[in-house]
Amino acid sequence: MSRASPFPAANTCLSALSVILLGTFVLALAGSAATPEADALSYAHAVASSRTVRHKAISGKSPSRRSRCGTTARGRNRRRRLKACNVKKAAGRAARPSVARRRPGSARPPSPAEGSPGAEASKGGEPSPTVTEGSASTSGEWSAPLAPATPALVSEPSVAEEPVSTLGKLSIAVKDDHLINGSGQIVTLHGVNISGTEWQCLYGKAFYGPHNEESIAAMAAWHINAVRIPLNEDCWLGINGAPTEIGVFHEEIRDYVEQLHAHGMYAILDLHWNAPGTILSHQGTRYDGFYEMADEDHAPAFWTSVASYFKNDHALLFDLFNDPHYISWSCLLNGCIAPRGYQTAGMQQLVNVVRATGAIQPVMVGTLEETDLGTAWLENRPVDPSGQLVASVHVYNQSSTSHFDSNIGTVAARVPVVVGEVGEMDCADEDVNSFLPWADAHGVSYLAWAWFVGGCAEYPSLISNYNGTPTNFGIGYREHLLADFPAP
Repeated sequence: MSRASPFPAANTCLSALSVILLGTFVLALAGSAATPEADALSYAHAVASSRTVRHKAISGKSPSRRSRCGTTARGRNRRRRLKACNVKKAAGRAARPSVARRRPGSARPPSPAEGSPGAEASKGGEPSPTVTEGSASTSGEWSAPLAPATPALVSEPSVAEEPVSTLGKLSIAVKDDHLINGSGQIVTLHGVNISGTEWQCLYGKAFYGPHNEESIAAMAAWHINAVRIPLNEDCWLGINGAPTEIGVFHEEIRDYVEQLHAHGMYAILDLHWNAPGTILSHQGTRYDGFYEMADEDHAPAFWTSVASYFKNDHALLFDLFNDPHYISWSCLLNGCIAPRGYQTAGMQQLVNVVRATGAIQPVMVGTLEETDLGTAWLENRPVDPSGQLVASVHVYNQSSTSHFDSNIGTVAARVPVVVGEVGEMDCADEDVNSFLPWADAHGVSYLAWAWFVGGCAEYPSLISNYNGTPTNFGIGYREHLLADFPAP
């Protein structure tokens, strides 16, 4: 026969405490067993939420997979809040974050180990964000920066060493409303984005995933003729504590570009991640999410250096800034004080600094909304003394040809248009199968997001392995390229 305890309340508390301690032990054990592949998938899921359909009114349909992160916000605000929620889940193995602002093609980078994201983070070895969600903007702090923060350089490096030499006969330039090669033949770009060069450098590496001859040959087998390479200004300039040896980093990017050219492919260098002042992009204290526009603190120095380094390579284009947002057309052109209080560099200033180096490569100029060009872009485009201006836009989960006609077609009749990112997040190819024939008929170039192993319904990823095996989304893109274009 058992006897009742004289301290029932104490027994209850002790039992509850035992359950809590046991649960904590189990969670810690599970965290230590997490794999790099699992954290890479969390990264892909975080990026996924940044790519939900921009306006239901444009596409006429909702995303096929509902996020578990509920919100009543609409439009771009809804996408940014979904992004914040998913970034929290991606970083949650080491600490409980609450947010980062969203920009297409961007998310908090997972921590790598031996070239794979996340192994150390899954074991609590890398810093994790602690953030508080705001309304107009969000802010975050990391428990510890990856590398000691350093002040912005008083005189940042303006020219990288060992400029790239002229590379064979492969070249590209603007003529009227289209791109041409060195023989004067019209060229349209049909390629892919890689992902990783914008965030892997924060951990001392240049690339995520293979970047060798075999991986490029796998791209060539899809008849891809161009690759967009996202860059991070802190890593390129070697500032604000970015743990990169800039000489080595420059060489690795250059070598990859040269390998692409050797396979008959053009390259696009894209300023994808940035931060003003002494803030390390996507890391460190005081980082405040994805910034609205290129910052005047570093973006001019970035483009002076990149353009100087590559000015003799005429088989590439410069994409001046990825996805401007929350600013006016006047600010896009001439710069302004951004909503978060820093001075932006306008597109005119960035064009000027590129041309001041003697570089004459085509420059891609983005727009305020991902798929909105139209007459507003034409009226607010910068002046390029070299006459090498290209309009840049992104297309996700959209299939309305009337929208393409009014927003993209209007500009494509006057200026070459490159859709820097195209994709859909339903693990299918219905939307791209509507857009790609329209783009081909209008001479519009495009690059799909992304040549990255992740989820086709979330990232979206074109491939399930780096041998080039397509996802369900990638199948439609690959088949279109194989049917309509020759090998590079």
